[in-house]
Amino acid sequence: MKEFIPYTIHQGFSSNSHHVLMLLNTESSLQIPIFVGDAEVKNLLIAKEAITIKRPMPHNVIADILAATHADLHHVTIDRVVDGVFYASLHILCTYGERVIDCRVSDAIVLAQMENSPIFVNDNVVAECAFKQENVEVLNANLPRTLSDLETMLRQCEEDENYEQAEKIQQEITRLKKKMS
Repeated sequence: MKEFIPYTIHQGFSSNSHHVLMLLNTESSLQIPIFVGDAEVKNLLIAKEAITIKRPMPHNVIADILAATHADLHHVTIDRVVDGVFYASLHILCTYGERVIDCRVSDAIVLAQMENSPIFVNDNVVAECAFKQENVEVLNANLPRTLSDLETMLRQCEEDENYEQAEKIQQEITRLKKKMS
């Protein structure tokens, strides 16, 4: 029988062409890296920051359909990994009971973030892909930041009169805002 273990979005890493979301199980400190594309990072930031956009993205449409039909995204599962590709499912509760829908893992994570739904990972995926949190070398320069994180950092730099760093942070804020529009 499959066992599913709770995970949360912990942090993300970015380089010029790659983005990695780190899922974390707080009890075991095990992390799972999930590689995602530019569009998925943009959608996750929009969901995490609850940013209002002019036209709905596919995730917004799905959330609106769930609300309009009185259905609930109960939870998301990451079911398996095959050749480095993760497979996920949306577990939706509706008047007909629970429905399980196959989904790309990045879309499932974005929807879970939007709907405040938990993420569970199959124990076989954990055994294959997870590693201890303390084994992660964190390079702060490569961490993507949310707008609110950046704005807080900007205020702190301005208070400390660190204008050179403040200028770099302002450039990153501008870049993120352009990416989201």
